[in-house]
Amino acid sequence: MLDPAIAAVVEQLKSQKALHDLTLEEMRSFMPPLPMEQRRPVASVRDTVTTGGVPVRLYQPTERRNDWLLVYFHGGGFSIGSIETHDNVARDLCETLGCTAMSVEYRLAPEHRFPAAPDDCLAAVRWAAENAAELGISPDHIVLAGDSAGGNLATVTCLRLRDEGGPKPLGQIMIYPVTDHYDPATQSYTDFATGYLLTRQAMIRFWDLYLNDASERHHPHAAPIRADDLSGLPPALVMTAGYDPLRDEGEAYAARLQEAGVPVKVIRYDGLIHGFTRMTTTISAATATLEDIRAWAETLPDGRTTRKDRPASMDEPTLALLEAVRNQPVPRYLLPIAESRAAMEGFVNLFSKGADVARRELFDIPVEGGSIELRLLVPNAAPRAVIVYIHGGGWVAGSNAVFEPMGRDMAVATGCAVAMVCYRKAPEHAYPGPLNDAWAGFNWVAERRGELFGSELPMVVGGDSAGANLATVVAMRDLATGAPRLVAQVLIYPVTDSDFETASYLDPESQLMLPRDAMMTYWNHYLPDEARRSEPEASPLRAPDLTGMPPTVLLTASTDVLRDEGEAYARRLREAGVPVAFREFEGQIHGFAMMVGLLPGAADAIAYIAEELDRILAR
Repeated sequence: MLDPAIAAVVEQLKSQKALHDLTLEEMRSFMPPLPMEQRRPVASVRDTVTTGGVPVRLYQPTERRNDWLLVYFHGGGFSIGSIETHDNVARDLCETLGCTAMSVEYRLAPEHRFPAAPDDCLAAVRWAAENAAELGISPDHIVLAGDSAGGNLATVTCLRLRDEGGPKPLGQIMIYPVTDHYDPATQSYTDFATGYLLTRQAMIRFWDLYLNDASERHHPHAAPIRADDLSGLPPALVMTAGYDPLRDEGEAYAARLQEAGVPVKVIRYDGLIHGFTRMTTTISAATATLEDIRAWAETLPDGRTTRKDRPASMDEPTLALLEAVRNQPVPRYLLPIAESRAAMEGFVNLFSKGADVARRELFDIPVEGGSIELRLLVPNAAPRAVIVYIHGGGWVAGSNAVFEPMGRDMAVATGCAVAMVCYRKAPEHAYPGPLNDAWAGFNWVAERRGELFGSELPMVVGGDSAGANLATVVAMRDLATGAPRLVAQVLIYPVTDSDFETASYLDPESQLMLPRDAMMTYWNHYLPDEARRSEPEASPLRAPDLTGMPPTVLLTASTDVLRDEGEAYARRLREAGVPVAFREFEGQIHGFAMMVGLLPGAADAIAYIAEELDRILAR
């Protein structure tokens, strides 16, 4: 099924002339550059020309994390597009990988037919390797990337570098690549021949403009899937779109690479169409694909982007807080339960009050066997939605009082009322007690929206850490009612699994604020029966099907034991067709988002949530 935002794009296309019906000049105007305010900021941009006369554009990231060079070849059927039309894509890749990027202005057909474009791309890569010292990159750490025709040029350049003397790239990224001639047609060529931006007739026209004659259609430097031998090529990421004529040939090429022994990661984005890389500023599902690129890059054998080798980038307040935590005589999780809870309550004295709100009310909500507190924070006279927020604390500690500063800032930044649910804690109220309380609080708000706000406001559920675990399971329960009320969920460094053997759990740098032993202790309090921890309502990552879950905003911290399971949950949601906005906050520790006025990252997290919720609520 098409992503809803993509479906709107497809609907708009119906009122426009099909791509294949345009003149060449009209096609070259079909992809105007994005307005500058919609392009991702980078540290610097510089245009230059290689010694061979190929124009290139160089980008430096705002936070450089390695000595890589990402060489990008734009799409456009070999005959349209430019470094300017795809400037936003190059910026996205530069910032996603934290490396220098270079976009190549290869010559276009029909003025310059095959093999002019691959010749230019090969020359540009070799120029970069020869000038590595001047560019500040390693010639051994070059990754080639491209979309559509650019994906073709990326892997063809890899073939030629293998066969014509190097340098050997570190990896290759092919985004909905052209890998074969249009004849014979694949099933996706037939199924998506028209109506989804790129048409079959447009591809036929692009190929006819590109090649000199029919004898070249199976040349391996034009149709790389026709190469006799693909062994020895660098590790590959192949990304395809579900509604794209090029889908099948991209996946067939990935299969051929795998058969040749090349490490390959293949991702099909079922709800997207050709060209989604240029839509990352407006389509959340397209934005989420950037995280898959970053995650794949982490697997490359160089190791230069693995987190353990990244230079520390923590701000001074975070370092000072960690020093104070290290100087504690006894870690909080080792204290008796009552003392541990009291220690967490003391955190509030370190935070600022949070933003002023128009209305603040406390409610006592009856639940099975007792009652719980709900704290309502309303930013203005007409909130746009209500966020039912469930706080963290390992299911054992925490309260609305500790998290109120965060709730206040969230309410004002998002323009939404925030209803904070204080569930009863483990071990006195073990699984599923806290979950049942969270569900009761959610329903209490849902049933009283008219009374509380004067209208049936859209509903969002949110939480952090253990509270995010409860929040997403509340979303599961809401979906299971058959009449879901949620329009979004916000998950901040969520607990999604009970696996203590992930890379982030075993990474010493991730033990700074929330050690592995602490999470094991919290799980023992919450759900001592290890056999039940695989239940989806305890470990939502293990749910068999996440289809239909609400659009999601998910944040993780780079130095947090929960980092990997948060990423994995974002990936599972996306695979189920759920729109996901994901961001890993570099240099941040577990709990940073709640530390209003203490850690600068708290304000950054709230701003990110507000921005992404604004996109969701505007749909």
